[in-house]
Amino acid sequence: MTMQQWWRLALAASGLLVIAYIGWRYYGMNGEFRAAYYFDTTANVISQFTPRGRALDREQNAENGEYYQRLIGEPVYFSINLPSAYPQADVTLEYQNPHQPVVQLGLRLSDDDTVWAFDFKPLENKFIDNSTWERLEDDQYIVLQRTPTYTSVTDFLTHPPVNAGVGTFLTTIEFPFVDLDYHAQPGSTVIDQPLRGAHTMMVYVQDEPLQVGWTYRDINFAAGPDPLTVAVRHLGEDIWLNTYQEDGDEGITGTASPVRSDELTLTDLPEGVYEVSFSGSDDIFFTEIVTSQHRVVFKNKLHLAGAAEYTTVLPDIVTTPATVYTRSNYVTMNAKHPGGLGEVQFYDGPLVVAKANSLYLWRNPIAGFETTVAVPHNDMELTNDSFFSFSKDTWFDPQFGFQPLNQYTRLEQLNYIITARYAQPERIRSWTTATASFDVTQAHRADATTLDFIISAPGLDTMPEGIKVRSITVVAHKEPITWHNAWERFTAKLW
Repeated sequence: MTMQQWWRLALAASGLLVIAYIGWRYYGMNGEFRAAYYFDTTANVISQFTPRGRALDREQNAENGEYYQRLIGEPVYFSINLPSAYPQADVTLEYQNPHQPVVQLGLRLSDDDTVWAFDFKPLENKFIDNSTWERLEDDQYIVLQRTPTYTSVTDFLTHPPVNAGVGTFLTTIEFPFVDLDYHAQPGSTVIDQPLRGAHTMMVYVQDEPLQVGWTYRDINFAAGPDPLTVAVRHLGEDIWLNTYQEDGDEGITGTASPVRSDELTLTDLPEGVYEVSFSGSDDIFFTEIVTSQHRVVFKNKLHLAGAAEYTTVLPDIVTTPATVYTRSNYVTMNAKHPGGLGEVQFYDGPLVVAKANSLYLWRNPIAGFETTVAVPHNDMELTNDSFFSFSKDTWFDPQFGFQPLNQYTRLEQLNYIITARYAQPERIRSWTTATASFDVTQAHRADATTLDFIISAPGLDTMPEGIKVRSITVVAHKEPITWHNAWERFTAKLW
């Protein structure tokens, strides 16, 4: 062969090697794809965090030149674009987190923007990582106890503490607790404060039927009726006892109407706590809810409705003061309309809500201390870490002392913590390195090569400094291509 032919052969071989290397590394022929982003270039495979305002622009450390992006609110989002579909993905974040106690990473599972569907994995929980309490473990749970009482996780789950203060993380523990002090009563509980949209009501039942009735208006009826679903289940069980669906075609007169009313009754129920879930859009305004139960609370959220901007379609709904009751560690307030602005009164003084569609936070100065929340104008959405009621007489704790850990949790409230098992992050100096592993096959997405993630750190906007992320790394896994399965895959494509 001539020298020129040798050069051509060498160039061809080099080209084949480059193609093989790209296929091997980038397209995962070896079963693994790796990529990392250090915020020093324009995002490609791994995106920067969004939206602006919760995630600041990229910053650079003047001393060492490294780049990072600071998160000051939650949730924030980022995406990873893979060269092909992979069933498994490990995502590692390297960050500084001086104050936030709980950080989670979630994989989006649906393309439907109206569905909140994420597979959440823990990155960090300082309540557990930094705890000196006695630790019990099995293959599913970790239990921490301030004072050694239980000898095993099984013992804890079999004989759970009642009203003892239990923090939960990455697990929903619902025991079929009964209250020995409760006795059925005659009469009904009437909630005539207008409420807007979806709500979850918790009631206690003992030797009595569970009866719930509701009347509501559909403010967008002219554009088509909004459906409503009312479902009931016994706390501690996954089975829904009754699911009532109303398509909105008929009102209380039996003809098409924006005003609708109905009820459900369940009998012969075992004693305990029941969840009544009202699922509907924000176009639905409940004008009255009536129940035969006398312990009635709403879980985590109340959207107090007013008619300030709906006077033409809701002439009988008047914006009046509302007073609710809670024992939560915090309450957030969001006026959905300028008519809802004003002072919200708590036991330690007023909090001024001065801007619509902005989140205002009240922290309970005394952990778990009872308070009334006086809202002057409604058009206000309230959230908390426990429950609301419309009177002290109907208040009760459906979880009997079990509460999710969050940034407002105070250890003095707790005697136990139970969490699903997870690997604690690695900490070197001020930097934390945490990895979350995901089964990507759970995500039902039109484009299986794009993975969308969410970082959840509730209360991050109230923490100084935020979270500073300097790298994101993804390692995706699938079956490697071999001479044997390559032929099988090729023949499968043919057939």
